[in-house]
Amino acid sequence: MADRIFNDPEDLADILQSKIDSFGDEVTDVTQLPDSYALKDMDKAVQLFTETVSSGKKIKLISDSDCDGLGTYRLFWSFFSIFPYKNVEFVITQRSQGYGFLPIHVDDETELYITADNGITAIEATDAANCKGAKVIICDHHQVDPKGLPLAYAIIDPHQPGCSFEPKDISGTVVLYFFLQALVNKYEIDIDMFKECLPELCLTTISDVMPLDIPLNRFFIKKFLEEFNNSDSHRQYMNTFKSIVDGKITAENFSFGLIPSINASNRDDQAAKGGAFLVEDNPKNSNYWFEYIQDINNVRKKRQQELTDHVKRYFKDWMEAPFIVIPGHFKKEKAKGILGLISGNLARDHNKPCIAMNYSEATGNYTGSGRSIGDLNILGVLRDNPYIKMVGGHKAALGITIEASKLNDFWSRLQQDIIKVPDEILKPKKETMGIIPINKINWDFFEIIDHFEPFGQKFRKPIFRTTGIIKAASLMGKNRNHLRFTLTDTKGIVKFDGVKFFTTEVPEKGELYEVLFTLSRDDYKGGKNIKLMAEEFIKIIPNKNQEMNNDS
Repeated sequence: MADRIFNDPEDLADILQSKIDSFGDEVTDVTQLPDSYALKDMDKAVQLFTETVSSGKKIKLISDSDCDGLGTYRLFWSFFSIFPYKNVEFVITQRSQGYGFLPIHVDDETELYITADNGITAIEATDAANCKGAKVIICDHHQVDPKGLPLAYAIIDPHQPGCSFEPKDISGTVVLYFFLQALVNKYEIDIDMFKECLPELCLTTISDVMPLDIPLNRFFIKKFLEEFNNSDSHRQYMNTFKSIVDGKITAENFSFGLIPSINASNRDDQAAKGGAFLVEDNPKNSNYWFEYIQDINNVRKKRQQELTDHVKRYFKDWMEAPFIVIPGHFKKEKAKGILGLISGNLARDHNKPCIAMNYSEATGNYTGSGRSIGDLNILGVLRDNPYIKMVGGHKAALGITIEASKLNDFWSRLQQDIIKVPDEILKPKKETMGIIPINKINWDFFEIIDHFEPFGQKFRKPIFRTTGIIKAASLMGKNRNHLRFTLTDTKGIVKFDGVKFFTTEVPEKGELYEVLFTLSRDDYKGGKNIKLMAEEFIKIIPNKNQEMNNDS
Protein backbone atom coordinates (compact mmCIF):
# COMPACT_ATOMS: atom_id res chain seq x y z
CA MET A 1 0.00 0.00 0.00
CA ALA A 2 2.76 2.45 0.94
CA ASP A 3 4.40 2.17 -2.51
CA ARG A 4 1.21 2.78 -4.46
CA ILE A 5 1.39 5.71 -6.88
CA PHE A 6 -1.83 7.71 -7.16
CA ASN A 7 -2.51 9.29 -10.51
CA ASP A 8 -6.30 9.00 -10.28
CA PRO A 9 -8.20 10.38 -7.25
CA GLU A 10 -10.89 7.72 -7.69
CA ASP A 11 -8.34 5.06 -6.69
CA LEU A 12 -7.99 6.88 -3.38
CA ALA A 13 -11.77 6.95 -2.93
CA ASP A 14 -11.95 3.17 -3.31
CA ILE A 15 -9.29 2.63 -0.65
CA LEU A 16 -10.87 5.01 1.88
CA GLN A 17 -14.31 3.47 1.35
CA SER A 18 -12.84 0.01 1.87
CA LYS A 19 -11.29 1.24 5.13
CA ILE A 20 -14.62 2.52 6.40
CA ASP A 21 -16.35 -0.70 5.34
CA SER A 22 -13.86 -2.63 7.48
CA PHE A 23 -15.14 -0.83 10.59
CA GLY A 24 -18.47 -2.63 10.41
CA ASP A 25 -21.97 -1.66 9.40
CA GLU A 26 -22.18 2.08 8.86
CA VAL A 27 -24.67 3.99 10.99
CA THR A 28 -26.70 6.28 8.73
CA ASP A 29 -29.90 6.84 10.68
CA VAL A 30 -31.02 7.41 14.24
CA THR A 31 -33.06 4.19 14.12
CA GLN A 32 -29.76 2.27 14.09
CA LEU A 33 -28.64 3.62 17.47
CA PRO A 34 -28.24 1.07 20.29
CA ASP A 35 -31.05 0.55 22.77
CA SER A 36 -30.59 2.62 25.93
CA TYR A 37 -31.47 -0.43 28.03
CA ALA A 38 -28.44 -2.30 26.73
CA LEU A 39 -26.54 -0.19 29.25
CA LYS A 40 -26.34 -2.03 32.55
CA ASP A 41 -28.48 -0.52 35.36
CA MET A 42 -30.50 1.63 32.93
CA ASP A 43 -33.75 0.12 34.18
CA LYS A 44 -32.78 0.79 37.81
CA ALA A 45 -31.78 4.37 36.99
CA VAL A 46 -35.03 5.15 35.18
CA GLN A 47 -37.09 3.64 37.99
CA LEU A 48 -35.23 5.59 40.67
CA PHE A 49 -35.60 8.83 38.73
CA THR A 50 -39.37 8.40 38.37
CA GLU A 51 -39.75 7.54 42.07
CA THR A 52 -37.75 10.63 43.07
CA VAL A 53 -39.83 12.88 40.83
CA SER A 54 -43.06 11.40 42.19
CA SER A 55 -41.94 12.18 45.73
CA GLY A 56 -41.02 15.77 44.80
CA LYS A 57 -37.57 15.39 46.36
CA LYS A 58 -34.51 17.38 45.27
CA ILE A 59 -32.26 16.14 42.44
CA LYS A 60 -28.70 17.40 42.08
CA LEU A 61 -27.10 17.13 38.62
CA ILE A 62 -23.31 17.05 38.71
CA SER A 63 -21.49 17.67 35.42
CA ASP A 64 -17.75 17.62 34.88
CA SER A 65 -16.16 20.88 33.80
CA ASP A 66 -14.29 20.07 30.56
CA CYS A 67 -15.92 20.25 27.12
CA ASP A 68 -17.44 16.78 27.46
CA GLY A 69 -18.68 17.62 30.95
CA LEU A 70 -20.19 20.91 29.78
CA GLY A 71 -21.84 18.93 26.99
CA THR A 72 -23.67 16.95 29.67
CA TYR A 73 -24.62 20.22 31.36
CA ARG A 74 -26.17 21.41 28.09
CA LEU A 75 -28.09 18.11 27.80
CA PHE A 76 -29.37 18.36 31.37
CA TRP A 77 -30.42 21.94 30.64
CA SER A 78 -32.28 20.85 27.49
CA PHE A 79 -34.10 18.02 29.23
CA PHE A 80 -35.24 20.02 32.24
CA SER A 81 -36.33 22.87 29.97
CA ILE A 82 -39.06 20.58 28.63
CA PHE A 83 -39.58 18.24 31.59
CA PRO A 84 -41.94 19.81 34.16
CA TYR A 85 -39.87 19.28 37.27
CA LYS A 86 -38.09 22.18 38.94
CA ASN A 87 -36.68 20.80 42.18
CA VAL A 88 -33.27 20.35 40.59
CA GLU A 89 -29.87 21.92 41.10
CA PHE A 90 -27.24 22.13 38.34
CA VAL A 91 -23.63 21.77 39.47
CA ILE A 92 -20.54 22.20 37.30
CA THR A 93 -17.56 20.84 39.20
CA GLN A 94 -14.46 22.96 39.87
CA ARG A 95 -11.06 21.37 39.36
CA SER A 96 -9.56 23.49 42.14
CA GLN A 97 -11.75 21.54 44.57
CA GLY A 98 -10.84 18.16 43.12
CA TYR A 99 -12.06 15.96 40.28
CA GLY A 100 -15.69 15.09 39.79
CA PHE A 101 -18.31 14.23 42.40
CA LEU A 102 -16.90 15.06 45.84
CA PRO A 103 -18.14 14.88 49.44
CA ILE A 104 -18.47 18.69 49.41
CA HIS A 105 -21.31 18.27 46.89
CA VAL A 106 -23.34 16.23 49.36
CA ASP A 107 -25.97 18.11 51.40
CA ASP A 108 -28.92 17.35 53.67
CA GLU A 109 -31.68 18.23 51.19
CA THR A 110 -30.79 16.23 48.09
CA GLU A 111 -32.50 12.87 47.58
CA LEU A 112 -30.87 11.91 44.27
CA TYR A 113 -27.48 12.75 42.79
CA ILE A 114 -26.90 12.19 39.08
CA THR A 115 -23.34 12.51 37.84
CA ALA A 116 -22.41 12.96 34.19
CA ASP A 117 -18.96 12.49 32.63
CA ASN A 118 -17.67 11.76 36.14
CA GLY A 119 -18.45 9.58 39.14
CA ILE A 120 -16.98 6.18 38.30
CA THR A 121 -14.16 6.83 40.83
CA ALA A 122 -16.29 8.84 43.32
CA ILE A 123 -16.24 6.27 46.11
CA GLU A 124 -16.00 8.78 48.99
CA ALA A 125 -18.74 11.09 47.70
CA THR A 126 -21.08 8.19 47.01
CA ASP A 127 -20.50 6.83 50.51
CA ALA A 128 -21.22 10.30 51.94
CA ALA A 129 -24.50 10.46 50.00
CA ASN A 130 -25.47 6.95 51.13
CA CYS A 131 -24.82 7.90 54.75
CA LYS A 132 -27.38 10.69 54.45
CA GLY A 133 -29.97 8.33 53.00
CA ALA A 134 -29.67 9.70 49.46
CA LYS A 135 -29.06 7.71 46.29
CA VAL A 136 -26.64 8.13 43.41
CA ILE A 137 -26.91 7.47 39.68
CA ILE A 138 -23.54 7.56 37.93
CA CYS A 139 -23.44 8.31 34.20
CA ASP A 140 -19.85 8.07 33.04
CA HIS A 141 -17.64 6.75 30.26
CA HIS A 142 -14.29 6.52 32.03
CA GLN A 143 -12.66 3.19 32.79
CA VAL A 144 -13.27 1.55 36.13
CA ASP A 145 -10.69 1.97 38.89
CA PRO A 146 -9.12 -1.34 39.99
CA LYS A 147 -9.96 -0.35 43.57
CA GLY A 148 -13.59 -1.01 42.75
CA LEU A 149 -16.86 0.72 41.94
CA PRO A 150 -18.67 3.28 44.08
CA LEU A 151 -21.66 1.87 45.95
CA ALA A 152 -24.11 3.80 43.80
CA TYR A 153 -27.72 2.75 43.33
CA ALA A 154 -27.20 2.63 39.57
CA ILE A 155 -24.09 2.90 37.40
CA ILE A 156 -24.42 3.64 33.71
CA ASP A 157 -20.96 3.20 32.21
CA PRO A 158 -20.24 0.88 29.28
CA HIS A 159 -16.83 0.02 30.77
CA GLN A 160 -18.19 -1.45 34.00
CA PRO A 161 -18.08 -5.24 34.42
CA GLY A 162 -21.16 -7.01 33.15
CA CYS A 163 -22.25 -4.26 30.75
CA SER A 164 -23.00 -5.68 27.29
CA PHE A 165 -23.50 -2.29 25.63
CA GLU A 166 -21.48 -1.70 22.48
CA PRO A 167 -19.59 0.37 21.60
CA LYS A 168 -17.65 1.03 24.78
CA ASP A 169 -15.63 4.05 23.65
CA ILE A 170 -18.18 6.86 23.55
CA SER A 171 -18.14 10.28 25.18
CA GLY A 172 -19.69 11.00 28.56
CA THR A 173 -22.27 13.20 26.86
CA VAL A 174 -23.30 10.29 24.65
CA VAL A 175 -23.76 8.08 27.73
CA LEU A 176 -25.99 10.72 29.31
CA TYR A 177 -27.95 11.07 26.05
CA PHE A 178 -28.97 7.40 26.23
CA PHE A 179 -30.18 7.90 29.81
CA LEU A 180 -32.19 11.00 28.89
CA GLN A 181 -33.59 9.23 25.82
CA ALA A 182 -34.81 6.45 28.10
CA LEU A 183 -36.53 9.07 30.29
CA VAL A 184 -38.12 10.74 27.25
CA ASN A 185 -39.52 7.36 26.22
CA LYS A 186 -40.66 6.57 29.77
CA TYR A 187 -42.58 9.83 30.11
CA GLU A 188 -43.70 9.81 26.46
CA ILE A 189 -42.38 13.34 25.95
CA ASP A 190 -43.06 14.68 22.46
CA ILE A 191 -39.56 15.72 21.44
CA ASP A 192 -36.92 14.44 19.06
CA MET A 193 -34.22 14.03 21.69
CA PHE A 194 -31.60 12.94 19.17
CA LYS A 195 -32.07 16.07 17.08
CA GLU A 196 -32.06 18.18 20.24
CA CYS A 197 -28.78 16.69 21.50
CA LEU A 198 -26.92 16.14 18.21
CA PRO A 199 -24.70 19.28 18.45
CA GLU A 200 -23.27 18.07 21.76
CA LEU A 201 -22.99 14.44 20.62
CA CYS A 202 -20.83 15.67 17.77
CA LEU A 203 -18.83 18.24 19.75
CA THR A 204 -17.92 15.93 22.63
CA THR A 205 -17.07 12.98 20.42
CA ILE A 206 -14.46 15.29 18.90
CA SER A 207 -13.34 16.90 22.16
CA ASP A 208 -12.75 13.58 23.92
CA VAL A 209 -10.97 12.15 20.87
CA MET A 210 -13.27 9.16 20.60
CA PRO A 211 -12.11 6.52 18.08
CA LEU A 212 -13.58 6.96 14.60
CA ASP A 213 -13.34 3.31 13.65
CA ILE A 214 -16.57 3.10 15.67
CA PRO A 215 -19.45 3.76 13.23
CA LEU A 216 -21.58 5.38 15.96
CA ASN A 217 -18.96 8.04 16.67
CA ARG A 218 -18.50 8.75 12.97
CA PHE A 219 -22.27 9.08 12.59
CA PHE A 220 -22.62 11.74 15.31
CA ILE A 221 -19.93 13.94 13.76
CA LYS A 222 -20.80 13.40 10.11
CA LYS A 223 -24.56 13.86 10.64
CA PHE A 224 -24.20 17.15 12.50
CA LEU A 225 -21.59 18.62 10.16
CA GLU A 226 -23.71 17.83 7.11
CA GLU A 227 -26.72 19.58 8.64
CA PHE A 228 -24.72 22.47 10.10
CA ASN A 229 -22.99 23.29 6.82
CA ASN A 230 -26.36 23.47 5.07
CA SER A 231 -28.24 25.55 7.64
CA ASP A 232 -27.91 27.20 11.04
CA SER A 233 -28.14 25.14 14.22
CA HIS A 234 -30.81 25.41 16.90
CA ARG A 235 -27.86 25.99 19.27
CA GLN A 236 -26.87 29.66 19.32
CA TYR A 237 -23.32 28.90 20.48
CA MET A 238 -22.78 26.89 17.31
CA ASN A 239 -24.01 29.76 15.14
CA THR A 240 -21.79 32.21 17.03
CA PHE A 241 -18.78 30.06 16.29
CA LYS A 242 -19.85 29.52 12.69
CA SER A 243 -19.89 33.27 12.09
CA ILE A 244 -16.11 33.50 12.55
CA VAL A 245 -15.19 30.49 10.40
CA ASP A 246 -14.23 31.12 6.80
CA GLY A 247 -15.70 28.39 4.63
CA LYS A 248 -16.91 24.90 5.42
CA ILE A 249 -17.12 23.81 9.06
CA THR A 250 -15.03 20.71 9.79
CA ALA A 251 -14.18 18.61 12.82
CA GLU A 252 -10.78 20.30 12.70
CA ASN A 253 -12.45 23.69 13.17
CA PHE A 254 -13.95 22.44 16.42
CA SER A 255 -10.69 20.82 17.55
CA PHE A 256 -8.57 23.94 17.10
CA GLY A 257 -11.17 26.71 17.43
CA LEU A 258 -14.20 26.09 19.61
CA ILE A 259 -13.12 23.27 21.95
CA PRO A 260 -9.90 24.90 23.30
CA SER A 261 -11.85 27.98 24.37
CA ILE A 262 -14.50 25.91 26.13
CA ASN A 263 -11.82 23.84 27.85
CA ALA A 264 -9.91 26.97 28.83
CA SER A 265 -12.81 28.07 31.02
CA ASN A 266 -12.47 24.78 32.87
CA ARG A 267 -8.69 25.07 33.22
CA ASP A 268 -9.09 28.55 34.72
CA ASP A 269 -11.79 27.39 37.15
CA GLN A 270 -14.43 29.37 35.27
CA ALA A 271 -16.29 26.45 33.69
CA ALA A 272 -19.58 28.12 34.58
CA LYS A 273 -18.72 30.74 31.95
CA GLY A 274 -18.28 28.01 29.35
CA GLY A 275 -21.59 26.57 30.49
CA ALA A 276 -23.25 29.99 30.14
CA PHE A 277 -21.98 30.16 26.56
CA LEU A 278 -23.46 26.76 25.71
CA VAL A 279 -26.95 27.54 27.04
CA GLU A 280 -27.25 31.17 25.87
CA ASP A 281 -29.97 31.74 23.25
CA ASN A 282 -29.51 35.48 22.67
CA PRO A 283 -26.99 36.17 19.83
CA LYS A 284 -25.59 39.30 21.49
CA ASN A 285 -25.06 37.58 24.82
CA SER A 286 -23.65 34.54 23.07
CA ASN A 287 -21.03 36.72 21.39
CA TYR A 288 -20.16 38.22 24.75
CA TRP A 289 -19.62 34.82 26.39
CA PHE A 290 -17.61 33.54 23.43
CA GLU A 291 -15.29 36.54 23.56
CA TYR A 292 -15.01 36.03 27.32
CA ILE A 293 -13.85 32.41 27.08
CA GLN A 294 -11.58 33.28 24.14
CA ASP A 295 -9.85 35.83 26.36
CA ILE A 296 -9.46 33.16 29.04
CA ASN A 297 -7.92 30.89 26.41
CA ASN A 298 -5.44 33.55 25.32
CA VAL A 299 -4.29 34.04 28.91
CA ARG A 300 -4.03 30.26 29.26
CA LYS A 301 -1.80 30.05 26.17
CA LYS A 302 0.60 32.59 27.62
CA ARG A 303 0.74 30.85 31.00
CA GLN A 304 1.18 27.49 29.31
CA GLN A 305 4.14 28.69 27.25
CA GLU A 306 5.83 30.27 30.28
CA LEU A 307 5.49 27.11 32.35
CA THR A 308 6.57 24.86 29.48
CA ASP A 309 9.72 26.95 29.04
CA HIS A 310 10.37 26.73 32.79
CA VAL A 311 9.97 22.94 32.81
CA LYS A 312 12.27 22.49 29.81
CA ARG A 313 14.91 24.61 31.53
CA TYR A 314 14.84 23.11 35.02
CA PHE A 315 13.74 19.50 34.48
CA LYS A 316 16.13 18.43 31.72
CA ASP A 317 17.37 15.39 33.63
CA TRP A 318 13.83 14.09 34.17
CA MET A 319 13.25 14.16 30.42
CA GLU A 320 16.02 11.64 29.78
CA ALA A 321 13.90 8.80 31.22
CA PRO A 322 11.79 6.57 28.92
CA PHE A 323 8.67 7.88 30.68
CA ILE A 324 8.88 11.58 31.54
CA VAL A 325 7.66 12.60 35.00
CA ILE A 326 7.68 16.26 36.05
CA PRO A 327 7.31 16.65 39.86
CA GLY A 328 6.85 20.40 39.98
CA HIS A 329 6.64 22.79 42.91
CA PHE A 330 4.88 25.58 41.05
CA LYS A 331 2.76 28.39 42.38
CA LYS A 332 -0.79 27.13 42.29
CA GLU A 333 -2.03 29.93 40.03
CA LYS A 334 0.77 29.21 37.54
CA ALA A 335 -0.01 25.51 37.15
CA LYS A 336 -3.77 25.71 37.48
CA GLY A 337 -5.51 23.80 34.73
CA ILE A 338 -2.57 23.45 32.35
CA LEU A 339 -0.58 20.46 33.59
CA GLY A 340 -2.27 18.22 31.04
CA LEU A 341 -1.30 20.64 28.29
CA ILE A 342 2.30 20.68 29.55
CA SER A 343 2.30 16.88 29.43
CA GLY A 344 0.97 16.99 25.91
CA ASN A 345 3.63 19.45 24.78
CA LEU A 346 6.48 17.41 26.28
CA ALA A 347 5.10 14.11 24.98
CA ARG A 348 4.93 15.59 21.49
CA ASP A 349 8.34 17.27 21.59
CA HIS A 350 10.22 14.27 23.09
CA ASN A 351 8.05 11.47 21.66
CA LYS A 352 7.72 9.94 25.12
CA PRO A 353 4.70 9.50 27.42
CA CYS A 354 4.65 12.21 30.07
CA ILE A 355 3.06 13.05 33.41
CA ALA A 356 3.28 16.61 34.74
CA MET A 357 2.37 17.12 38.40
CA ASN A 358 2.39 19.81 41.03
CA TYR A 359 3.05 19.42 44.74
CA SER A 360 0.54 20.51 47.35
CA GLU A 361 1.83 21.30 50.82
CA ALA A 362 -1.71 21.08 52.15
CA THR A 363 -2.12 17.42 51.16
CA GLY A 364 1.46 16.22 50.81
CA ASN A 365 0.52 14.87 47.38
CA TYR A 366 1.61 15.37 43.80
CA THR A 367 -1.39 15.78 41.51
CA GLY A 368 -1.40 16.20 37.76
CA SER A 369 -2.13 14.89 34.30
CA GLY A 370 -0.54 12.48 31.85
CA ARG A 371 -0.55 12.14 28.06
CA SER A 372 0.30 9.17 25.88
CA ILE A 373 2.15 8.75 22.60
CA GLY A 374 1.69 6.42 19.64
CA ASP A 375 -0.67 3.55 20.41
CA LEU A 376 0.24 3.34 24.10
CA ASN A 377 -2.59 2.77 26.57
CA ILE A 378 -1.16 5.07 29.25
CA LEU A 379 -3.82 4.16 31.77
CA GLY A 380 -3.09 0.47 31.27
CA VAL A 381 0.62 0.99 31.99
CA LEU A 382 -0.15 2.70 35.30
CA ARG A 383 -2.96 0.45 36.49
CA ASP A 384 -0.66 -2.02 38.27
CA ASN A 385 1.68 0.57 39.78
CA PRO A 386 1.19 0.07 43.55
CA TYR A 387 2.47 3.52 44.49
CA ILE A 388 -0.44 5.48 43.01
CA LYS A 389 -3.02 6.97 45.34
CA MET A 390 -5.58 7.73 42.64
CA VAL A 391 -5.70 7.51 38.85
CA GLY A 392 -8.41 7.69 36.21
CA GLY A 393 -8.96 8.65 32.62
CA HIS A 394 -8.59 7.24 29.13
CA LYS A 395 -6.10 5.31 27.02
CA ALA A 396 -4.54 8.58 25.87
CA ALA A 397 -4.91 10.84 28.91
CA LEU A 398 -5.26 10.53 32.66
CA GLY A 399 -5.37 12.33 35.98
CA ILE A 400 -3.18 11.08 38.82
CA THR A 401 -2.42 11.62 42.51
CA ILE A 402 0.71 10.30 44.26
CA GLU A 403 1.87 10.72 47.85
CA ALA A 404 5.14 12.66 47.86
CA SER A 405 6.81 10.00 49.99
CA LYS A 406 6.16 7.41 47.27
CA LEU A 407 7.32 9.47 44.28
CA ASN A 408 10.69 7.74 43.85
CA ASP A 409 9.18 4.27 44.11
CA PHE A 410 6.46 5.26 41.64
CA TRP A 411 9.03 6.62 39.20
CA SER A 412 11.24 3.53 39.37
CA ARG A 413 8.34 1.13 38.84
CA LEU A 414 7.04 3.25 35.97
CA GLN A 415 10.37 3.12 34.12
CA GLN A 416 10.49 -0.65 34.55
CA ASP A 417 7.00 -1.00 33.12
CA ILE A 418 7.46 1.31 30.14
CA ILE A 419 10.59 -0.41 28.83
CA LYS A 420 8.55 -3.62 28.50
CA VAL A 421 6.28 -1.93 25.94
CA PRO A 422 7.25 -2.77 22.34
CA ASP A 423 8.64 0.06 20.20
CA GLU A 424 5.92 -0.48 17.60
CA ILE A 425 3.38 0.55 20.26
CA LEU A 426 5.30 3.58 21.50
CA LYS A 427 6.55 4.78 18.13
CA PRO A 428 4.41 3.30 15.38
CA LYS A 429 5.61 4.12 11.90
CA LYS A 430 3.57 6.76 10.13
CA GLU A 431 1.46 4.81 7.71
CA THR A 432 1.44 6.50 4.32
CA MET A 433 -1.29 5.83 1.80
CA GLY A 434 1.19 6.02 -1.06
CA ILE A 435 2.81 8.47 -3.46
CA ILE A 436 1.16 11.37 -5.25
CA PRO A 437 3.60 12.77 -7.83
CA ILE A 438 3.88 16.49 -7.21
CA ASN A 439 2.43 17.37 -10.61
CA LYS A 440 -0.61 15.17 -9.89
CA ILE A 441 -1.62 16.86 -6.64
CA ASN A 442 -4.84 18.73 -7.31
CA TRP A 443 -8.20 19.81 -5.95
CA ASP A 444 -9.84 16.50 -6.93
CA PHE A 445 -7.67 14.66 -4.39
CA PHE A 446 -8.64 17.16 -1.73
CA GLU A 447 -12.37 16.78 -2.47
CA ILE A 448 -12.14 13.00 -2.27
CA ILE A 449 -10.48 13.28 1.15
CA ASP A 450 -12.97 15.91 2.28
CA HIS A 451 -15.83 13.57 1.35
CA PHE A 452 -14.59 11.01 3.86
CA GLU A 453 -14.43 13.40 6.81
CA PRO A 454 -14.37 13.17 9.76
CA PHE A 455 -10.83 11.99 10.44
CA GLY A 456 -9.35 11.44 13.86
CA GLN A 457 -8.46 8.69 16.31
CA LYS A 458 -8.35 5.27 14.58
CA PHE A 459 -9.20 6.81 11.19
CA ARG A 460 -6.40 9.19 10.44
CA LYS A 461 -6.36 11.66 7.62
CA PRO A 462 -4.38 9.96 4.84
CA ILE A 463 -0.68 10.77 4.67
CA PHE A 464 1.02 10.78 1.26
CA ARG A 465 4.56 11.08 -0.01
CA THR A 466 5.89 13.24 -2.79
CA THR A 467 9.29 14.51 -3.88
CA GLY A 468 10.28 18.06 -4.67
CA ILE A 469 12.74 20.90 -4.29
CA ILE A 470 12.55 23.18 -1.25
CA LYS A 471 12.19 26.60 -2.86
CA ALA A 472 11.76 28.50 0.40
CA ALA A 473 11.61 27.61 4.10
CA SER A 474 11.50 29.67 7.29
CA LEU A 475 10.24 29.48 10.86
CA MET A 476 7.26 31.55 11.89
CA GLY A 477 5.04 32.25 14.87
CA LYS A 478 5.65 34.05 18.13
CA ASN A 479 7.78 31.19 19.43
CA ARG A 480 9.34 30.42 16.05
CA ASN A 481 8.20 26.80 16.29
CA HIS A 482 6.21 26.48 13.06
CA LEU A 483 7.62 26.08 9.56
CA ARG A 484 6.33 27.49 6.29
CA PHE A 485 7.81 26.28 3.05
CA THR A 486 7.40 26.18 -0.71
CA LEU A 487 7.88 22.94 -2.62
CA THR A 488 8.38 22.75 -6.40
CA ASP A 489 8.97 20.00 -8.93
CA THR A 490 12.50 19.55 -10.20
CA LYS A 491 11.79 21.82 -13.17
CA GLY A 492 10.34 24.63 -11.02
CA ILE A 493 7.00 24.55 -12.85
CA VAL A 494 4.64 23.09 -10.23
CA LYS A 495 4.62 24.85 -6.85
CA PHE A 496 2.84 24.29 -3.54
CA ASP A 497 2.99 26.20 -0.27
CA GLY A 498 2.98 24.25 2.96
CA VAL A 499 3.23 24.33 6.75
CA LYS A 500 4.68 22.08 9.43
CA PHE A 501 3.58 22.82 12.97
CA PHE A 502 5.65 22.42 16.13
CA THR A 503 9.13 22.09 14.70
CA THR A 504 12.39 23.99 14.75
CA GLU A 505 14.01 22.01 11.94
CA VAL A 506 14.28 23.85 8.61
CA PRO A 507 14.91 21.87 5.40
CA GLU A 508 17.69 23.18 3.15
CA LYS A 509 16.69 25.48 0.32
CA GLY A 510 17.42 24.16 -3.14
CA GLU A 511 17.70 20.56 -1.95
CA LEU A 512 15.55 17.59 -2.96
CA TYR A 513 13.32 16.08 -0.25
CA GLU A 514 10.74 13.39 0.10
CA VAL A 515 7.87 15.02 2.00
CA LEU A 516 5.24 13.19 4.02
CA PHE A 517 2.11 15.34 3.98
CA THR A 518 -1.64 15.64 4.25
CA LEU A 519 -3.76 17.86 2.04
CA SER A 520 -5.53 20.93 3.35
CA ARG A 521 -7.50 23.83 1.95
CA ASP A 522 -5.62 27.14 1.78
CA ASP A 523 -8.14 29.60 3.21
CA TYR A 524 -5.85 32.59 3.00
CA LYS A 525 -5.64 32.91 -0.77
CA GLY A 526 -9.25 32.26 -1.71
CA GLY A 527 -10.43 29.96 -4.45
CA LYS A 528 -9.47 26.34 -4.82
CA ASN A 529 -5.91 26.30 -3.52
CA ILE A 530 -4.14 23.38 -1.91
CA LYS A 531 -1.80 23.55 1.07
CA LEU A 532 0.59 20.77 2.07
CA MET A 533 0.58 20.01 5.79
CA ALA A 534 3.99 18.40 6.26
CA GLU A 535 4.55 15.51 8.65
CA GLU A 536 8.20 14.82 7.87
CA PHE A 537 11.04 15.85 5.54
CA ILE A 538 13.53 13.26 4.29
CA LYS A 539 16.50 14.61 2.35
CA ILE A 540 17.33 12.45 -0.67
CA ILE A 541 19.90 12.29 -3.44
CA PRO A 542 18.16 12.83 -6.78
CA ASN A 543 18.30 10.20 -9.47
CA LYS A 544 16.57 9.64 -12.75
CA ASN A 545 13.93 7.30 -11.34
CA GLN A 546 12.83 9.87 -8.76
CA GLU A 547 12.73 12.64 -11.35
CA MET A 548 10.58 10.48 -13.61
CA ASN A 549 8.28 9.65 -10.68
CA ASN A 550 7.64 13.30 -9.86
CA ASP A 551 7.81 15.01 -13.25
CA SER A 552 6.16 12.53 -15.60
